[in-house]
Amino acid sequence: MALLVMAEFVNPENFLNHVGNLLPELPVILISDAAGMHHVSDLLRDAVSRVDYLQFDRTLPELLRHVVTRNIKETRTRQRVKELGIQMRKVNRTVSQSLRELEADQQTGYRVQSALMPVSPQEIHGLTLKHRIQPSLILSGDFVDYFELADGRLLFFIADVSGHGSSGAMVTVLLKSLSSRLKNESDVMGLRSSSETLEWFNEELLLLGLEQHVAMFLGLIDEEGSRMQYANAGHFPSGILTGPNLVPGFLASGGLPLGLRTGSSYEDHRVNLPDRFLLTMFSDGVFELMTEMKLSDKERELLSMSSYGESDADTIFNALPIPPSGMANDDVAVFSITR
Repeated sequence: MALLVMAEFVNPENFLNHVGNLLPELPVILISDAAGMHHVSDLLRDAVSRVDYLQFDRTLPELLRHVVTRNIKETRTRQRVKELGIQMRKVNRTVSQSLRELEADQQTGYRVQSALMPVSPQEIHGLTLKHRIQPSLILSGDFVDYFELADGRLLFFIADVSGHGSSGAMVTVLLKSLSSRLKNESDVMGLRSSSETLEWFNEELLLLGLEQHVAMFLGLIDEEGSRMQYANAGHFPSGILTGPNLVPGFLASGGLPLGLRTGSSYEDHRVNLPDRFLLTMFSDGVFELMTEMKLSDKERELLSMSSYGESDADTIFNALPIPPSGMANDDVAVFSITR
C-alpha cells in the first residue's frame, strides 16, 4: 500500500478531491514554486490535516526529506493503529463469546447447586427450617443442609468453603455427596455425636486432597426437639440462640476448619431447647455488608437482628444490604431454625 503521494502544484483542488476519494487516509505533499503562493491560504483553509504544502527550494533538500519522512512515519503509525484496532475487535469478539459461554456454564452450575440445597422452608418434628444464600458471583461456596437421620434426630449444618466461585462451589457438591451418605447410612456409620460427625467430614475431605478448607457449624436435635448437641469447625460467626425467655447470645465457637489436618478433634456442646426458640446461623460474608462497623459492633447488630418472634432467615436476609449477584465481596448465607 502507498505511504505517501507527492505532486507538483498543478490543479491541486481536483487532485486532492481525486486522491481523497480513492485513498482518504493517504497523506499528500503539494510542491509549488513562489508563483503558486496565492493558492496556499485557500488550500490550507479547506484541506484536511493530511495535506502538507511545501514551496520548492533547491537549496533546502533536507526540508523536503524531513516532510517526506514525517509523513511516511505518520502513515505507518496510522496503519499500525488501524491494524491493532482490527485485532482488538477480533479479541473482544472472542472474549465476549468466551464470557457468554462461561456465564452460561455458571448459570447451569447455579441451577445444579440450587437443586442440591434442601427445600426451604421445611417442617421437621415441628421445627421450621429456612435458608437464604446470595453468591458473590453466580456460584456459591456457602452451603446448608438438613435432614432426619435413621434414629429420628435432625442433623443440620452451615458450611463456608474457602475461596469463591467455581472452586468453592465444587466443594459444596462434595459436601452434598457426603451428607447424603450420612442421611442414607447413618444407622451403620455409628456416628453418635456432632463432634464425631465433624471428624468424619474432616477425614473424608482430606482423602480428596482438596486445596480448599471448610468452616462448618453442625448440630443434632433429638426427636423430641428438647435437646441440641452441636460442634464447631472454625465457623464464624457461631450460631445465635434466642427465645421468649432467652437473651440472644452466640453459641460456642472454635475448632479447626475441616480439611486442614488429619486427626483434628472437635468439642461437643449441649443445649436444652425451650418450647419456643430461634436459632440463627450466618456465613462470615454477612460481616462484609457492615463495612463501617468494628467487629464487636457487627456482632451486636447480628444479635439485635436475631430476635425471637420477629425474625427468621427470610426477614433477616431481606433486611441486610445485600448487593446483586456479582457485586458482593463474599457469599452471604442465612439459616434459621424456629419453633
